[in-house]
Amino acid sequence: MHKKRWTGLWFVLPSFLGTGVFTIFPFFSSIGYAFTKGTGKAEFAGFANFRELFRNDAYRLAVKNTLLFIVEGVPLLVVLGLLLGIVLAKWKLTFERWAILIPMALPTAAALLGWQAVLGENGPVNGLIRLFGGPTVDFFTGGFARKTLVFLFLVKNLGYMAILFAGAVSSLPKEYGEAFALDSSSRIRYLRHVILPSVRGMVLFVCVLSLMYSFQIFREVYGLYGDRPPQQAYMLQHFMNNNFYKLHYQRLSTAALLLVLGISAVLAVFLWRQEKIAAEEGI
Repeated sequence: MHKKRWTGLWFVLPSFLGTGVFTIFPFFSSIGYAFTKGTGKAEFAGFANFRELFRNDAYRLAVKNTLLFIVEGVPLLVVLGLLLGIVLAKWKLTFERWAILIPMALPTAAALLGWQAVLGENGPVNGLIRLFGGPTVDFFTGGFARKTLVFLFLVKNLGYMAILFAGAVSSLPKEYGEAFALDSSSRIRYLRHVILPSVRGMVLFVCVLSLMYSFQIFREVYGLYGDRPPQQAYMLQHFMNNNFYKLHYQRLSTAALLLVLGISAVLAVFLWRQEKIAAEEGI
């Protein structure tokens, strides 16, 4: 048994080395920039870079837009994924489970071309709006930019989250539903008192996964707008990319450090809560 354990480590070692050399080591090496001055000499600057970063208007805008996107997109993805997962589990759909994964499998560029055709000025959505007497809506700029990004985020990831929830709901014993049916026929109460308490561990896992996927929206943002997005679509990744191109390593490293600390804190809370749920259920 001990020999088999070490044999498995050899398969993990290449991935671990690649992650360490190209991700972990560069990140920890860059932390020093967050506490030094932007000069040729490595002069200790304390928290001056953090104060300068918090006073930066572009950084505050990027943090605001990123947080609003997460607050709007992640809860919607979890709720809609749960509801769709219940439908998939109830009707025991098979082909549809794989069909709803197509948006995630599509290349970003191809998907964006399709959505620009559908939501564009001369697309069918605006055509339908004009048919009912409404004005043409610009879905990609102005006040609709972030809402459109949330919509693209939901379409791309909803199928995967729904399949995860469908698996959790399908694994519930049939006796739960039969016992509940003796007291009530309300589906809402069944969802509230049986399904949600039974899949709360999966809910936390999907929340963490959705949070991670929310940072991948930058591919869609960059594909739509390049490095000059509208104000509502200016994300943290834009701020970091722009500072990388301008060689502002102190500002870039400080922003990256704060981002990692923020994500780590959120993940720590989720993992603590998941361990607590597992302990309560005796897993």
